[in-house]
Amino acid sequence: MDKSIEAAALVLQRAFNESTRGPLSFQQLARAAVAAYCDAEIERLTAENDKLLGVLEQHGFRRCDIAACNCGSWHHIGGFAARFREIEEATEDYWENGEVLLARIERIVAKLEAAERAARRECLWVNDDDGEVWEGSCGAAWTFIDGGPAENEMKHCPRCGGHLTLDDAEQGGERG
Repeated sequence: MDKSIEAAALVLQRAFNESTRGPLSFQQLARAAVAAYCDAEIERLTAENDKLLGVLEQHGFRRCDIAACNCGSWHHIGGFAARFREIEEATEDYWENGEVLLARIERIVAKLEAAERAARRECLWVNDDDGEVWEGSCGAAWTFIDGGPAENEMKHCPRCGGHLTLDDAEQGGERG
């Protein structure tokens, strides 16, 4: 049950039990119940408001205390505006004509994600029947003067950029 309603019920019960002037009228009981409910609700909302004000203050917001302004609203001190300018300055080199900051960030993130996908990509290399040409799953073909990809410490495919993986049969179960 809601605490405000519980408080109103308790006030009603006390008022009914403590009535020394005889039975209370319905109107008197209703007024007492509404007053108790309102008092409990005000107390609950005040506590919730204090909690939320604490959260605002923890995150760098302060109530406007500029005498000339007198707006009574909350202003962020340093945090958001400073971070926004910091991001804007950090991405300045990536700016394209007419582009808003969000579009700039989305484009940069898309490039980073593409680079991460490329870094995770694998290219399987197999030695052909003659033992001279190594062929990658991307279509790359490579010939070594001496040894193979492992002996020449080749880590990435020169064609697709994927992590070079050697066929298990080629390396006796070893992967490059």
